[in-house]
Amino acid sequence: MTASDKAVLARLMGGRSRAESSVDDLQGLLLQITLAIMIIFIIAFFIFREKATRDAQSAEQSRQEEVMKLNLQKLALAADRIEAERRTRYGLGMKPADVVQNGKLTAAPTVREAFVSGAKAARADYADTAKLADEWRAGVLAAAELGADALGAEELDWLAKRVGKDVASARADVVKLQRGCATAFQVAWLANPKTIGDVELAGLVGRLKGADDQTRLMLATEISAALKERSLKRLEELTGAEVLP
Repeated sequence: MTASDKAVLARLMGGRSRAESSVDDLQGLLLQITLAIMIIFIIAFFIFREKATRDAQSAEQSRQEEVMKLNLQKLALAADRIEAERRTRYGLGMKPADVVQNGKLTAAPTVREAFVSGAKAARADYADTAKLADEWRAGVLAAAELGADALGAEELDWLAKRVGKDVASARADVVKLQRGCATAFQVAWLANPKTIGDVELAGLVGRLKGADDQTRLMLATEISAALKERSLKRLEELTGAEVLP
């Protein structure tokens, strides 16, 4: 408070003659008091508004985080479901020993059909991996009951990585199963060359029996490559579909 303000208050309180206090002095003081009060309220208002804005932003951020967490949970469960369906479609879950027995495709109808239909489905689907990934992704979204436009960048990135991993993993396991079955054929043929179905190759394998170490080593590379090629060809003949490269 200035000296002038103090003098006016003193006159108003009777320190000096009331006649000496002018109307202008009183109005000036009241104006200053009013302005001071207004400034306090304005400052308080802006402080309140800033806090309310921060609180609203924090609440919205928390809500978005909860929504994202829920969406990721839905996507994870849906991805597990679609992956399991695809692996069943490709006949995965069985072992080469379940498929090839005594140099022949198993006579068990359930296993045989699962392997044959799985080989055909895998060859058809993996003919266009990009298309397969799009269909796989659409399947996950449908299973999760979510639209792509309802997901944020982080959720879409998670989905893309998960689908890419699952597509690659299923393909690797199809290749592993088919190569394992091919190896089972080769083992059976080495034990009984007559079952190979290729006279020339059967003759080469037959030469291994009783041959000296030098001859066996010389024939090994040629026979190994030929047996592998023949076994994969046999799988294609039995399933009606090319094996995955």
